[in-house]
Amino acid sequence: MCGATGGEWDYVIFSTVRSLPEYKIEKNPTLGWCKYNLGFITDQNQVNVAITRARKGLVIVGT
Repeated sequence: MCGATGGEWDYVIFSTVRSLPEYKIEKNPTLGWCKYNLGFITDQNQVNVAITRARKGLVIVGT
């Protein structure tokens, strides 16, 4: 396992689970709402970096 920034890891657990109260969930979310509430997963380049760092195994958790 490597702790350096930008390095690879033997195993990566990538969680896409996030919880918001129902009254805060938009039926037709704007890009601004998505960036604020969903964070870096709205940027496909950041997601690509996150899922390509695993050398031996990758687990993606979502609902």
